[in-house]
Parts: sequence; structure tokens; C-alpha cells
Amino acid sequence: MSPEDFAYRRTYRLPRGYQVEFVWHAGTFSAQWDPALPLRRLGLKLFPHYQRARDDFIASLDLPIVVVDL
Repeated sequence: MSPEDFAYRRTYRLPRGYQVEFVWHAGTFSAQWDPALPLRRLGLKLFPHYQRARDDFIASLDLPIVVVDL
């Protein structure tokens, strides 16, 4: 198995029955929501929880990474 085949992933439970799975694979970062990505007010309410989970995931990588929220 080559390093490109390896994917590091962690799933975080968020309020209101949501969860998000973060994946680091071949130098790319992705997030998969379950159920689908929340929109509007609910999305805004869940955003701080998402940020904490994302920051924890990135810290667990132990890599020099900068995150910019727009």
C-alpha cells in the first residue's frame, strides 16, 4: 500500500443529530456531513461546533496548517 492509499479520518457528533466526518487524504482535506450540510439558521448555529471539531481534527494531524474562514 502506498502513502496515497492512506486516508486519515475522524467523525464528530454535533448537536441536533448531525455529525461531520473529516478526511485527510493525499494532502487534501474534506468534510462530509450526515445528514446533509445544514443551511440557513441551523447552519449558523452549528458553525461554532463544526469549527471546534475541525480544529481538533487538524490539530490531531500534527502538521503545519493554516485555516481561513471566509
